[in-house]
Amino acid sequence: MHYKYSNTSIFNIFTRFLEDEGIKYCIVGNTSEFSYNIEGDVDIVIESRPAKEINKIISFFSDNNELCLVQMLQHEQCAYYFVLFKQNDSQLINIKLDICSDYLRNGKKFLKSDEILSSITKAKNVQENHIEIEFFVPSTEMNFIYYLLKKTDKKSINQKQYLFLKKLWNEEPESCLNQIKRFWQSPYDQGVISTAFETNNQATLQKKLPHLKDQLHRTLRYTSKNLTNEIFRLLKRICQPTGLFVVIMGPDGSGKSTVINAVRKDLEPAFRNKDYFHLKPDVFKRSKGNAGPVLNPHNEPPRTPLMSYLKLLYFLTDYVFGYFIKIKPRLIRSSFVVFDRYYHDLLVDPKRYRFASSMKIAKFVGSLIPKPDLWIFLNASPEEIQKRKQEVPFEESQRACKEYLKLASTLKNSLIIDASQPADKVINDVNKAILTHMANRFKQRHL
Repeated sequence: MHYKYSNTSIFNIFTRFLEDEGIKYCIVGNTSEFSYNIEGDVDIVIESRPAKEINKIISFFSDNNELCLVQMLQHEQCAYYFVLFKQNDSQLINIKLDICSDYLRNGKKFLKSDEILSSITKAKNVQENHIEIEFFVPSTEMNFIYYLLKKTDKKSINQKQYLFLKKLWNEEPESCLNQIKRFWQSPYDQGVISTAFETNNQATLQKKLPHLKDQLHRTLRYTSKNLTNEIFRLLKRICQPTGLFVVIMGPDGSGKSTVINAVRKDLEPAFRNKDYFHLKPDVFKRSKGNAGPVLNPHNEPPRTPLMSYLKLLYFLTDYVFGYFIKIKPRLIRSSFVVFDRYYHDLLVDPKRYRFASSMKIAKFVGSLIPKPDLWIFLNASPEEIQKRKQEVPFEESQRACKEYLKLASTLKNSLIIDASQPADKVINDVNKAILTHMANRFKQRHL
């Protein structure tokens, strides 16, 4: 019988792996639904280890369980957010592991890992597909204060999060209150928090969170070491953006729109945001969105040579400024940036862009334009293209297909995907290509 993976089963394998490796850990936060499906991040505290060692641990686990480790975001000095994918023919599942040792926020230390791990216990067994789900959790009061600090720092707590904290409070009210007193010295602030749980008043707690955050950060101080580490962490994020810049190319009828929509949805868990651009960054005007398909791409007359050169200058300026104003900041913020077509489409089909001048100059301009991390070319036979769309004559489809393949052979990090397959297979192949690229990038950067 074929084993059906889920992120819960992967989580179960991972916690057993940590125990087999002798790594002390605990799962913090609300784990009540882990036996069914893990929708969000898995918050894990482990004993203090260097970043490189943590990367090796997660990489070793991934390689030995046929998982694809595609992302690592160091969102704090001691906190690492990993995204792992498992791709089968009919499945694409993911798990997000947010692993930290000491709990820091913005360079300020809230809790040390050794105090969180000082009194861990095994959670009760839960059955999921006849698999035992077992993992270590911290003591009630440590889980309470960890989660309360996290929600306070974010200045947000929804009903489900509040009820989880209230459950912990009801189990150990005195111990939880002692933890509150460690971080809020004012009797007023202590009373606000304790009363919110004693009187079942989520609204009051939410209203006071901005004030409670201010008071919390007043009790914590930067150290010179933490401040220096924080600066280096931010510089590393700029120099090695965790977003991904992908361009998808191909003739009309190759299925670009279908693939882009599906891939952006499938791979969304690997990123903080996702952004779509058609052809260019469009930095000089406010885009009105997708205007729909071009039905007659060769219907307009060509521009004069002078106007063609001015168009090239406009493109060059738009792409260069657009990259540094729109694209690069998004990549630093871990966004999945996808372009449907790019400047180089003009090199394949100058008639579409009404270009009527030297192709050598057009190619030179193309060499100056910032390149994506990955080019994906959707390739199908001219006959297949004509079955799907007949916007241009067969001869033009035939020429375009050859030119796209020729262009792909000249570009670094370009992949050709057979777009004549069923749509689901094409989407799977594109997903695999992107995940493989990201996995290789992780190894190059962190191992």
